[in-house]
Amino acid sequence: CYSPASNENEYMGIESALGKRCVANYLFDKADCILSIDSDFLNADEDSIRNTKGFSKKRKVNNKKTAKMNRLYVVEGNLSSTGAMADHRKRLKQSKIEEFVYNLWMRFESGTKSKDTWLELVYQDLIKHKKRSIVKGGSRLSVEAHDMIVRINNKLGNITRTVNYVPFSEKGFYANPSNSSAYKQLLKRMDSEEVDCLIVLDSNPVYFSKNEENFKEALKKVKNSVHFGMHYDETAEYCDWHIPKTHYLESWGDCQSLDGTISIIQPLISPLYNECRSELDILSLILDPSKDKNNKPLISAYDIVYNEHKEGWKKSLYNGIVKKSKFRTFKPRLKSKKTKVKTSPSSIEVVFYLSGQVYDGRFANNAWLQESPDSISKVTWDNVAILSHGTAKKLNIKNKQIISLKYRSETLEIPAWILPGHADDQISLQLGYGRHFKSKVAKSVGKNVYPLMNGAQYNNSIKISSTDKMGVIACTQDHHGMNTDDSFANNEVQSRLPDIYRELTLKEYKKSGGKKVAKIDKDKHLKMGTGETKTLYANPYQKYYDAPAKPYNKPYDPTDPPQWGMTIDLNSCTGCNACSIACQSENNIPTVGKEEVLKGREMSWVRLDRYFKGVDMDNPEVAFQPVECMQCENAPCEQVCPVSATVHDEEGLNAMVYNRCIGTRYCANNCPYKVRRFNFHNYTRNTPEVVQMAHNPDVTIRFRGVMEKCTFCVQRIKEVEHKSKVQNKNLNDFDLEAVCQTACPADCIEFGNIKDSESSIYESKKNDRNYSLLEQLNTKPRVTYLAKLRNPNPNMDKS
Repeated sequence: CYSPASNENEYMGIESALGKRCVANYLFDKADCILSIDSDFLNADEDSIRNTKGFSKKRKVNNKKTAKMNRLYVVEGNLSSTGAMADHRKRLKQSKIEEFVYNLWMRFESGTKSKDTWLELVYQDLIKHKKRSIVKGGSRLSVEAHDMIVRINNKLGNITRTVNYVPFSEKGFYANPSNSSAYKQLLKRMDSEEVDCLIVLDSNPVYFSKNEENFKEALKKVKNSVHFGMHYDETAEYCDWHIPKTHYLESWGDCQSLDGTISIIQPLISPLYNECRSELDILSLILDPSKDKNNKPLISAYDIVYNEHKEGWKKSLYNGIVKKSKFRTFKPRLKSKKTKVKTSPSSIEVVFYLSGQVYDGRFANNAWLQESPDSISKVTWDNVAILSHGTAKKLNIKNKQIISLKYRSETLEIPAWILPGHADDQISLQLGYGRHFKSKVAKSVGKNVYPLMNGAQYNNSIKISSTDKMGVIACTQDHHGMNTDDSFANNEVQSRLPDIYRELTLKEYKKSGGKKVAKIDKDKHLKMGTGETKTLYANPYQKYYDAPAKPYNKPYDPTDPPQWGMTIDLNSCTGCNACSIACQSENNIPTVGKEEVLKGREMSWVRLDRYFKGVDMDNPEVAFQPVECMQCENAPCEQVCPVSATVHDEEGLNAMVYNRCIGTRYCANNCPYKVRRFNFHNYTRNTPEVVQMAHNPDVTIRFRGVMEKCTFCVQRIKEVEHKSKVQNKNLNDFDLEAVCQTACPADCIEFGNIKDSESSIYESKKNDRNYSLLEQLNTKPRVTYLAKLRNPNPNMDKS
């Protein structure tokens, strides 16, 4: 089992400290102080969704009386989603991070005050939160660094409280971690023609071969080779046989979570292709060909899973989990060991990191993910060489300029991308791009950087030079700039940001609540004698909009319609794009490709705005803000549509009547939030039949020439309303969630009837951090935001 970007060093470091190979299980919902060292635990690291859910629980603040939050410190080189959420962030190049771990450990060991003020204050905060803290390291750190991190967590009393270590030998836990030494041994045996038959199970070593690990050449010396996987990829092309693999939604299986819970995996659909087999089908066939060779797909897999869990099978299948399958708490004893650290080289380092979109390349053939902008760089359909402003100046490199990276026999040309917050003397490269196999999406998107890797996930032996060529990068950051006047999107972002993105510190909020999140009124509107702001047209449903809130414990009543609204808690949003991708799936939104994105024509109904805040380009604060149709009660789009294609209904929804739309795009011009998308072309005309099967049948596929936008998942709303009326059940008895709300791992979205005084959305709207975007325009949006709170260390600010 092998992957070039794995947690192998972490497992070996834990084994070095504990004497037993284990997986670390981090309980972020129990930690008040977190130190993340080169770990993007909220985005690309393993178990990121569970980590985000736990972390966000400690970021929920309902009122100033009970206000309490965790504090996050981050040490990293490349600005990550986790670093963007940090209350304090220290940027260091990769080898300097190793030194930081060693110095922190020495602070715990020696008891001598550190000369590094930042480190000393972090140490004091960790000590203050003993047994309620977490120190977590990332996959790029060395074995020695992970060994020291385990010892630091032990010193803090975190083990068995906020960090659990699960041994691989635990009964039922059959984790098979990546093993680079075994992989090297396999390559030697293949080169020496000692392997008669090689079976590659759901892996692609031809693509991810590192420098001078030429798997393709070694494969030619194997007599028989079989590839098993979902795609006829780079490795399949060079194997003698390819066996197509079922999708995970078509397979039987079981799995085990980090707390020991065993889950039953059952297929949601029958296999689309009869030639496909699951992992268990293939493995059972290899073990006993005479028994399983005539079996149809899923038969062998079902028998294996059933025989393993046949006691209480029906109940386990119904619940999805096997009862009494959790691990006991493991209390390890640490082995004594002398620690050491390598000195930091002065050369510029090249660091490799996993993509938040295509991961290590396995999802590269998914157009949704390719078109989803990177959370920080906002680049789509490409990977780039990210570097700091200081390093770019040092190397005389301009933004988008093609740079040449040479390591041994490999040379790679890739565009440079200058990004605030990046460490000096480091270049960061995203893995997972540059695929070359027969595919509709992945082929030739970006560059394959695996050949530049050596034995680790960073390399300081790469020769860097500039060329006179410029790259073409599709970056969405400058698209759809919200205008409060004509110059907002260009040179006044910093001065206007407090208008758009409200935030304050936890200390300020405890003292005075949400007073600093007060409404902004710039007197841009004519007032009536009563002081009321009057609109041009009277809304026929205003009586419903202004109705007082009350418990809505009854079936759907068209004479007393619910009023739908949403709040987004900026305090826990990590900018992960899950809401955007979920919306794309639910609402059959097409992808448009790099060329159209370059023209600003991406179709996503939910966009994630990323703002840099502050004057220091090297140490900016970062803000994420999801923006969708605000469902304005006083909607500017309605007032300019010549054919009344956009209209408001009695439930407060801004409805689109596609049959009326003639494509004037007046509504998009008049929308201050820039959340409407015009369907310029028929992007779905060549959609394969199997992809069409994945479309949501409840949502119309839009043809070219119409305006699109968020609908609050009106198909879900209407389904629940009809069921409530027909079944004569209370509307509140039905579980209604917008798809963005369902998908959000940080639980930062609330949706529901804002006139139901017993609903969570009603309570959310009453929160004193609640504010409307561009409220001075008097659009009266139904989507509002809860201002972000930061929890800085007061001593850090003084220093």
